[in-house]
Amino acid sequence: DITLGKSPPPANEVDISKGEEK
Repeated sequence: DITLGKSPPPANEVDISKGEEK
């Protein structure tokens, strides 16, 4: 699942700025 707009981005889901899910 993509995490966008979360204040603390989880380490599991990287490249939040790009909108990519790991």
